[in-house]
Amino acid sequence: MSWHILTPPTHVDPRGALTAIDEHEFPFVPKRVYWIHDVPAGTIRGAHAHREQHQILVCLSGRLSVPLDDGHGRTETVILDDPRFALHIEPMVWSHQQALDAGTRWVFIASGRLDPAEYVRTPDDFRALFA
Repeated sequence: MSWHILTPPTHVDPRGALTAIDEHEFPFVPKRVYWIHDVPAGTIRGAHAHREQHQILVCLSGRLSVPLDDGHGRTETVILDDPRFALHIEPMVWSHQQALDAGTRWVFIASGRLDPAEYVRTPDDFRALFA
């Protein structure tokens, strides 16, 4: 499977909700965390694939559209609008994120450090890897 939704446990009490992924539930060892914010509605971010890195994406507020393509004919657009759910994106999946609401905020947890050689940056280069 090239991507799937994770549903980590959420604990709710009068103070609010806490959702967490424990170490033993992670599908990889996290190496980097980064977040996107102050994005105007309609803006597209990402638009690349990672050669070897896994990512977990959580939309913290607002709504986020995430089109995904595994290069083998499987495509899907996932809408993230609830921080109780996380999207695990495996390596070699082309994706981008589009903020559907002003003020949408999202966070990535990645299996590797920032490495420009890790990215497949154009759709043509991505398709060529599967030709």
